[in-house]
Amino acid sequence: KSTLTAQDRKLNITVGDLNSGAEEFKFFVMPCPANYLSKGPSCVQCSNWTYSFTSENDTCNLCPHGVNCVLESPTFDKLSIRFAEDLWPNTTTGFLEICPYKDACLERICHLTIINETLKWGKIDCDVAGTQYCRKGYESHKCSRCSKGYFLSNDLFCSSCFDNT
Repeated sequence: KSTLTAQDRKLNITVGDLNSGAEEFKFFVMPCPANYLSKGPSCVQCSNWTYSFTSENDTCNLCPHGVNCVLESPTFDKLSIRFAEDLWPNTTTGFLEICPYKDACLERICHLTIINETLKWGKIDCDVAGTQYCRKGYESHKCSRCSKGYFLSNDLFCSSCFDNT
């Protein structure tokens, strides 16, 4: 005899008779991670040139610039998502923003967390201490300012004040 019960994303399977030593297996069903959408009982990855910060959306967002903005999607073994250069993930709005200066923003790896008590995904963390998000000569939010010792040239690149070339 076996029974199956499901409640609040918990799945319990009991095999055998409870009085004579039945075995019970407990499973926890997680919602889909970032860059996946829930489609019935399955998680479907966003297609190329689209992305999603959460599986709670009905559709994936189009990538800015018309490029493939997600270079690597999360898996249950690797809880991170890698975004292409020239984009800035805004975890507050859930959208990717275009960096104002071409080639200023580096690829960005964001980490996902699981909230154990609720078995839900926590907020995506794109701010990892010690990580360089901007190319040399750029700094600030969206790499929108030239660093000290650099100036914004006519072709909109941060160039070194001391470069003799």
